[in-house]
Amino acid sequence: MTSKNLQFIIKLCLKKPAQCRYLWRWFKSLPDNYLIENQLPWLVFSAIDFLENLDLKGKKVFEYGSGGSTLFWLRKGATCISVEHDRSWYEKMKPLLEQQDSVDYRLVEPELLEKQSTKEDYTNPDTYRSGSPNFTHHSFQAYISQIDSFPDHYFDVILVDGRARPAAIAHSIKKLAMQGILIVDNSDRDYYFTQTMTSLKTFKHQSFAGLGPTVPVVWKTDIFTHQY
Repeated sequence: MTSKNLQFIIKLCLKKPAQCRYLWRWFKSLPDNYLIENQLPWLVFSAIDFLENLDLKGKKVFEYGSGGSTLFWLRKGATCISVEHDRSWYEKMKPLLEQQDSVDYRLVEPELLEKQSTKEDYTNPDTYRSGSPNFTHHSFQAYISQIDSFPDHYFDVILVDGRARPAAIAHSIKKLAMQGILIVDNSDRDYYFTQTMTSLKTFKHQSFAGLGPTVPVVWKTDIFTHQY
């Protein structure tokens, strides 16, 4: 174990002792490709447990961002539309998914804008921007809009774990079935909700905060249930 990981464990147990129950699972998750090999989403452990307890057989899933989560939905018997923006990651995942009839795996890369704004408001869903400095002056409109071709209230589960998340949230809301769930990872980043939370005010809101797989950090995963 590295000294960095040891220091993390000590701080975690002192500041968040309830999270110590996940330490063995976290330690087992450190090897490369753990999430892929174990077909698990990269969410906090308590959110993973919540999803494991759901009956997802025959359910329709849409996800922004692919990986262990894609394999998880298939393992649970769901069908999945998965949209990925990163070509290298797409090429890594594609051989694992191309023989699966129940997944529609799409690569939609961002577009470099010819007319570049000096101020990019990535909190605004209408700009289709990412907060990552790697994608300054890029638009994710085509990527986000993949969900628009489906009927309203079509998906039972939507996972927002990719780029331009405020826009992904905004486009996802009307596509979610009644009693469907919208999962937003890294929800401790408040800017995801600066201009979207008003549209979620009628949803049941559950926050799962704490330790998750593979990295020595704690974060949040929020789940919103469409009630009416």
